[in-house]
Amino acid sequence: MLDYVQRTEPNVRLVLAFTMMYWFSESILMHQVLSGYMYILTGSIKAVGILRGIQGLAQVILALPAGYAADRYRRDRMLKVAAGIGVLSGVMTAVAAGNSSLRLMYVTFAMWGAFSSFHSPAVEAIFADSVPCGRRSFPFTVKFVIMNSARMLGPLIAIVFFTKYEDDWALFQLRAVILIGAIMITLSMLPLLYFDDDVAYEVRMKDLVVEQELRSIGRHFDIELSDSIQSVEVHPTGNLYNMKRENGLYSEGSERSRLLFSPYGSIASPEYVPPQGGKSPGSRKRFLGHLSDSHVPYLLVVSGFIINNAAGITASFLPLFLVKDYDPSFVQMQSLFVVQPVCVALFSLVLQWQSKRWGRMPVIVVSRFLGSLCMYQMATAQAFRTQVALYLINVVLIRSTEPLQRSLLMDFLPRQQRAKWSSLEDLSALVCTGSALIGVYLMETQGFHYCVWITLPIYVVGVLLETLLIPLTRHARESVEDF
Repeated sequence: MLDYVQRTEPNVRLVLAFTMMYWFSESILMHQVLSGYMYILTGSIKAVGILRGIQGLAQVILALPAGYAADRYRRDRMLKVAAGIGVLSGVMTAVAAGNSSLRLMYVTFAMWGAFSSFHSPAVEAIFADSVPCGRRSFPFTVKFVIMNSARMLGPLIAIVFFTKYEDDWALFQLRAVILIGAIMITLSMLPLLYFDDDVAYEVRMKDLVVEQELRSIGRHFDIELSDSIQSVEVHPTGNLYNMKRENGLYSEGSERSRLLFSPYGSIASPEYVPPQGGKSPGSRKRFLGHLSDSHVPYLLVVSGFIINNAAGITASFLPLFLVKDYDPSFVQMQSLFVVQPVCVALFSLVLQWQSKRWGRMPVIVVSRFLGSLCMYQMATAQAFRTQVALYLINVVLIRSTEPLQRSLLMDFLPRQQRAKWSSLEDLSALVCTGSALIGVYLMETQGFHYCVWITLPIYVVGVLLETLLIPLTRHARESVEDF
């Protein structure tokens, strides 16, 4: 993997460096330690929920405008704006923690929501721009592995704190960790300043094609002009319409000559009209009489929205159910949060490897179908270890498909629409927090197992919708060669 990173495009290396630096520091700053700090500061977990709500609301409001701006203007410019917001947010976090200011902390998390809205779609889009189509799943998986590996740092710090101090966590100790996290997350903004749209693979290839076309046209002009003795008759209206050669007469001249002498000439042939969307007519084969390649992004986002909402109803609250019904130790629960991202990261590499043989969409559907079966078993299981194992397998099977799904989405989008769709996908994941309210109500009134039975058909609907994508994406199989 390190050898692959060394051979990649500059923007790809910057994305991977930013992912590692940002998510390591985010894991220190934003999770267990912050929850403990806010609980000691206010004496209630309500403040943590308010922080998350403010952050999510800011991200929901700004997600689509930021995605549109990243497509409309340069992505590197938007990333510099995001870096400025991130630095300001990091400084405000340190000041708020140092002064124990709850109001400033609320404002700070609104800033973090704005930062996520600006950086996420632009990073995803420039990352896709910098990798050739048909080779995106592996770099997206590497990025996903780095992010999940970084996420285990927060639970590890919480385990260390509990092992050393048990329940006697002092405010100054937690504040020190938050200040370290704030400094690290501020420094993680540095890679965002060095992105460059002009060195992205697709931009360079487009410029190269245009340059080759212009050189080809120039060579043809040189040959035509050097082999010809031409005279031009000027019509009284001022238009050039007649060209003579030594060995003949063209009433209106050749096409290249018209282009050369006409001030309004176009490089493209006047008879050529490009198909809509920039795709060749054969690229939109119909399935079931209605669906075509152009529907792939819509189906991916809608199915992801359905599955994310199902996860919001149940998976988000399984740890709370385990604590309530089985009373595990703090270290046991935090160990689960350490193991989970590691397993997700490792299994995502397995799925990416299998997608080379079977295709990305079949692998996604099979993995999520097996995850739904685990959800069914969770509805009937009673033993603590069985519930933990099924929860872990369910999360691994569902979440490990994310890099394959994201790479497939980017393959079916033109460059000028990737940031908008990326922000839309992020928005669908954020909206699932609304389904968490339904999950809380069902678990409190009917119990966790009833909540699982409600969630299961929602999972099935999402997976069935994804099966429609298998025939639509069968031609999008990637190269067997690794990078």
